[in-house]
Amino acid sequence: MQVLIADDSPIVQERLKEMLESVPGVEKIFTAGDTKAALNIIKENHLDAAILDIRMPGGGGIRVLQEMTQESRPRVVIMLTNHPEPQFRQFCFDNGADYFFDKSSEFESVADAVASSADKDELRNAVHKTALKQIVTLSKEKQRHAAALRRKDAILNAVGFAAEQFLEAEYWEEKGSIVLERLGQAAAASRCYIFRNYTGDDGEPWTRQICEWCSSRFVSQLGNPDCISMPWRGGGMERWAELMAAGESVQGLIAQFPESEQDVLAPQDVKSIMAIPVFVGRAWWGFIGLDDCEMEREWIDAEADALQAAARTLATAISKQEKETQLRESEARYSDLVNSIREVVCIFDA
Repeated sequence: MQVLIADDSPIVQERLKEMLESVPGVEKIFTAGDTKAALNIIKENHLDAAILDIRMPGGGGIRVLQEMTQESRPRVVIMLTNHPEPQFRQFCFDNGADYFFDKSSEFESVADAVASSADKDELRNAVHKTALKQIVTLSKEKQRHAAALRRKDAILNAVGFAAEQFLEAEYWEEKGSIVLERLGQAAAASRCYIFRNYTGDDGEPWTRQICEWCSSRFVSQLGNPDCISMPWRGGGMERWAELMAAGESVQGLIAQFPESEQDVLAPQDVKSIMAIPVFVGRAWWGFIGLDDCEMEREWIDAEADALQAAARTLATAISKQEKETQLRESEARYSDLVNSIREVVCIFDA
């Protein structure tokens, strides 16, 4: 086997070389300290395995992963990083990585992965290449599905947190930002936000963003004119209005959305989105949404179910606040009426 170690740390390179030299079947080990050198080695040699660090000069392992051609791609690609965040893990799997290991806790697993690949060489003589590809694909899908299920559990925990926060607050908006932060981080999203519908001066339905959490790596859309006030008719988002008014969510890859919607969302750097309608009683009040600006993520049903639970929790908080507001207004009217009667009685007595 020919193996590439691409890492800008000489210490990490040396440690990996020591590990791999004891792996049966490993015959030659290349090293690279930056992105350009790694791509050149991959292009010029028929590699069996590549170990890539996400962070390297010139773009890092993610760029290497994206720029490898089908012909030059090693049979096994292993990502080794100090950045094991879910969004990086998902992105690497979506772009063809076979393994994703955390340097701080899974360093030794690299040798096992390379050894496993070496063992498969014998199996390839008896098993058709297509069948082996299906096995690898299934493994990746299982890992992606497992990651999505973990996000679903995290979102549900965030929903419980939201319920506690809204219960404590007199006005749910006071807790909106902290709740959206917890939801956005649980979903490994770039942004999490709430839009509220209203009737414009023209008598037409409009919507506006009233609350948002945004990752520090991306630009907040609170000041975006398209988010401050957006018409549901004539603004290119009519499909959304029709779906959500019927109680259906909107989700998917922006690249697959109608052109009119891409014109609104692409300038916000959104690659994937999920929006869930919020109903207060039978009225469509607005929606809660998640943006992924890192990668084109395919949302699974479990994630959508979890965000729907968040939408129901928000709807409950809104309904509670509206009823309490109506009660206070009713009590104020009653108090005014009683005071008016007293004034009349006083005048009559006089």
